[in-house]
Amino acid sequence: MANEKDIKRLEKMVAELNKKVSAGPKPMGPAAAKPTGAPQQAVNLKNVLPPKLRPGNVGWISDVVWGYGFNAGGIILEPGRAIDSIVTVTQEAAFILTKITQTVYVRDGAPGAYTYEMIDYHDPNYEISGAYGLKFTMTDAQSGRSYMTFPEAMDNMGTGRYPYRLPTPLFFLPNSTIVFRFQNDSEHVTYMPFLTLWGVRVRLDEAGSILSTLRA
Repeated sequence: MANEKDIKRLEKMVAELNKKVSAGPKPMGPAAAKPTGAPQQAVNLKNVLPPKLRPGNVGWISDVVWGYGFNAGGIILEPGRAIDSIVTVTQEAAFILTKITQTVYVRDGAPGAYTYEMIDYHDPNYEISGAYGLKFTMTDAQSGRSYMTFPEAMDNMGTGRYPYRLPTPLFFLPNSTIVFRFQNDSEHVTYMPFLTLWGVRVRLDEAGSILSTLRA
């Protein structure tokens, strides 16, 4: 029969075992003491980035920030004509514009029965003359303010590989409307231009802090 001394010794052993179990397994080797790889990079990012700019910042809906692109154009633009294309910033969030890219399809000659199929991609890396005579203007519909003094040549806008970066990001409120007027001053070339506005969607209560951290 166990005496009181043996019972106390057993109770002490059980307490030590419970303590070890609660503490969990010990790291094996020096490498385990300093984690590396993707998990550690995620920890490092969380330690240095503001909460709203951390990868995967899905949480409270008012704190979510995400990249976004709006498209303008996609219309057949025959020689000597000008056509408006409207972009509306949807109501769920504001939009901060940081980059613009352009894509142009071109067809040389008179319009045919199947105009769209006859237009080929204009590759700015190989076409020496560029999209001659193709220009555009950008205007805020609510205020009537134009973002350029004269129509800008489409050739001056960047491509997907080399986007045009704005010197200062432009901020647009939800439900803002931007009017792009494309004009074709060439004599015989038909164009189909596209402009893509790249940037960040932000909730209004976070727009001030996010705008101060963005660089075009």
